[in-house]
Amino acid sequence: MKVFLFLCFSLVTAGAQLVVDVDAFGKELGGWDSKRKKAADYSMSDAEYRTFRPVITETPGGGRFISIRIDNRRGFLSSDDHALLQVTLDGKGTLLALESSIHAQGKSIKSDIVLTTGKEAAAVLGGDVMLNAGLKLAKDLSAKLAGEAKVEAGRVVFPAVIVHNYNKLMKCVTYTDPIPVAEVVEEPAGLPAEEAEVVGGE
Repeated sequence: MKVFLFLCFSLVTAGAQLVVDVDAFGKELGGWDSKRKKAADYSMSDAEYRTFRPVITETPGGGRFISIRIDNRRGFLSSDDHALLQVTLDGKGTLLALESSIHAQGKSIKSDIVLTTGKEAAAVLGGDVMLNAGLKLAKDLSAKLAGEAKVEAGRVVFPAVIVHNYNKLMKCVTYTDPIPVAEVVEEPAGLPAEEAEVVGGE
């Protein structure tokens, strides 16, 4: 007696993947320190800065909330200025919101939240959403910093450094679409035993 099987094909998908490559981000900034791998030191416009490894959490919708501390290193006898860059991405790595704050000279300066969703945001940003979001953030911080903190080279450039970090970070975000995969399932033909014998023949 021969039993016939049907080969059934169904489509399943390999899960989508959103990745924020922290190691690549460190390389973009010149490399995480060789000992603890916790920070990257670099210079811009004759001033010294330090970026710490980002803190990344998953959002309820599968996106990412990324928080990055950046220091303006003012020298041995001066206290550093500190900045916090916060980036919110959706489940496909698309920018949803961008904001930053700077603590300098005992005062805190907080940017407006740059949103990239909704008609109002689209009208304000236009064109390249990610690029314009960074430019808007830099402009907002620069204007607020100029009115609050003592003018120094490192502070004047600080908003640009924050956006520099944002640009480098976004280069290190990748999203992989779910891939359809054929799944083979073997099922009995469902013929009665007597019919199976006739069809099979011996």
